[in-house]
Amino acid sequence: MDPQVIRLYEELGLNAHPAEHTQFVDGWVLRFAQGHTKRSNSIQMLYPSALDPLVTIAECERRYAQQGLPTIVKVIQDRDDAIDALLEQRGYEKVEPTFVMSVPIDAVRLRGVEPRLDVRVSDHVDDEWFQEYWRLSRSGRPEDPTAARAILDGVREPMATVRLVLDQETVACGQVIFERGYAGLFNIVVSEGRRGEGYGRAACEEVIRRATEHGAHTCYLQVSEGNHVAVGLYTHLGFQPVYSYWYRVGPGPVSGATGVVTGSDGFG
Repeated sequence: MDPQVIRLYEELGLNAHPAEHTQFVDGWVLRFAQGHTKRSNSIQMLYPSALDPLVTIAECERRYAQQGLPTIVKVIQDRDDAIDALLEQRGYEKVEPTFVMSVPIDAVRLRGVEPRLDVRVSDHVDDEWFQEYWRLSRSGRPEDPTAARAILDGVREPMATVRLVLDQETVACGQVIFERGYAGLFNIVVSEGRRGEGYGRAACEEVIRRATEHGAHTCYLQVSEGNHVAVGLYTHLGFQPVYSYWYRVGPGPVSGATGVVTGSDGFG
């Protein structure tokens, strides 16, 4: 895979899912967001390093421990093999293998909007969309939404949010973020009691429709490899894998810190 293509998709993804604050160590980008999602609380190895990687890893571990968080490193398949081996030796666990998938937007064949659905669209994250998205994505699990809302409010690129309503019930939500001619599909969630009824595809098609209106040429997304239903849906829409990544999670914060990382980075 062309390193420039990987860096492009990584930059697009980072801008679409920002951290609350960022630090830099020897070409590594350290992101922090109160432990909400691995994507916003992990290290991205975007740029060349000059130091011994063990020195860099130790310094990153110190900084995450200061925040009460485990050190999490994003590893891209076939690009970061040497670092991946070092992290494994250091006791880092491999978790959440994920596909980055894309499709030329003119290759997606969109169906008509289902007449029963009320499609509600906004150009920002409004309170009603966020409340319904959070309810559907958490499925009743208690979790403070503050960090998640801060991440979504931190996006500086144009976007559209979509909410599908059936008989006054929100059955699905989705978001699309535009940058450099690319449209990233994010936060596609379906009501737990409505899964398998086609609303996931309907949500995808609605955000892709907005991408078409915005003039994007390519759609992309990130989806957990183990989410076979979502991978099947995206493949049916025409998405194909570009590359894969996973996280290496360190043994945990030190010095008595008790931070945890919550929230899945998978889509579907």
